[in-house]
Amino acid sequence: MHKNLTIIVAGDSTFSWELVKQLHNQVTGKLYFVLEDRELAIEASALENVVAVSGDLTDVELLEELPLDSCDIFVAGSKEERSNVLGALYAKNAGTSRVYARIFSPKLEGLLQSIGIEALLTSYTSASYTAVQLLLPNVAELVDLTTGQFDLIEIMVNNVPELDQYRLGDLEGKEFNVVAIKNDSGITVDSNAIIHLNDTLIVIYNRNNRGKIHQVLKNAVKK
Repeated sequence: MHKNLTIIVAGDSTFSWELVKQLHNQVTGKLYFVLEDRELAIEASALENVVAVSGDLTDVELLEELPLDSCDIFVAGSKEERSNVLGALYAKNAGTSRVYARIFSPKLEGLLQSIGIEALLTSYTSASYTAVQLLLPNVAELVDLTTGQFDLIEIMVNNVPELDQYRLGDLEGKEFNVVAIKNDSGITVDSNAIIHLNDTLIVIYNRNNRGKIHQVLKNAVKK
């Protein structure tokens, strides 16, 4: 899956770094990563296809230098909600097609959506899901975290140790689908891949099982 898009991810956070790592080898266009700390920007520039920019996402002079008017996607993903909202507003007014702001207060979600900005409540939304949302919006609609029938979640195998040494293709059920294994080597969807402790599973599951997915997975192994 490769998309010819111009994407700007702005703001330093674990979420932003993970999102850029998810996107950098899936985008053939330009992927900008705005980081206030110069040393971190230098580190980010080592990632393939990433154009690292040093500066504050609320700095108007910096924002004016970015190709916001021709940008396909802008994600304000810092640790500061206020900065994210301000940066997203500027990008929206500058003509960016799709704008996302990372927020921590659910009460802001409706307000942002009313002005055409998608809210990312990252307490519930993983970087993996956000990458799908950006690159495959039709698939993301299926697992929309507010209105869809299904949710997408990342589960640490250490929290369900019964899955250790299990084959990915053998892990199935009516209420869930483990779509990939993520570890230090990357992400694999190979049905013959073996699950190990310290891996992370990317799982789509019926939202009716919210809060019970760990037990659902344990039960699947017992069958």
